[in-house]
Amino acid sequence: MVFNHLIEKYTTFMFDFDGVIADTNQIKKENVLQAVSSHLELPDAQKFVDDFVSKNGIPREIKFKKKFGTGDIYHDVMKRYESLNKVSFLNTKLIDGVSGFIKKLKIYEKKMIILSGGQRSEIDSILAAHDLIDYFDFIFSGPSKKKTNLAHARSEISGPLLYFGDSQQDFRLSVEARLDFVFVSSKTQFTGWRKAIMTANMDNNALRTINDFFDIIY
Repeated sequence: MVFNHLIEKYTTFMFDFDGVIADTNQIKKENVLQAVSSHLELPDAQKFVDDFVSKNGIPREIKFKKKFGTGDIYHDVMKRYESLNKVSFLNTKLIDGVSGFIKKLKIYEKKMIILSGGQRSEIDSILAAHDLIDYFDFIFSGPSKKKTNLAHARSEISGPLLYFGDSQQDFRLSVEARLDFVFVSSKTQFTGWRKAIMTANMDNNALRTINDFFDIIY
């Protein structure tokens, strides 16, 4: 993928966060398992984690409430999970090449948006640790659904937009909203992404894949 082509075609670049900017997918998966293990037997906990991961991009509040309701167990799981994340994210790495790509976009005065199902405080802390928080024009996060946040994002911008994502939810949202989309595969937990994208590519020439941001030549 040639960077100059992207510069010419798009005015706004939108990023999912986990697995696209921050290498947090596996960390979150392990933390979910720890958070629910006090309330579920191991086989049920593993099954829940698998389902949780398959719905990456959907806010945690929605997924935990569906399983545990809104009572004490839900609040305990949420508290455990967020406490684990706070500690685990202290030395979070970024996806390879993304920092340089973001900085290059800033030089060309492109608008940048984060569209995430994650918690805003976690996003801010990781961006701040890597001196990237001021590079983004808008950050949309959970507990609002991505579809709702996308509508808000699009009301704030004009011109062509390119969306980078790594989850099944990102992919589905891009198809539903008819967005030009780049699937970032290096840390994805969407096991069926190759087949899904290959099928979609039959009808959508604007759908691309990269392993990480070093695949973008500029």
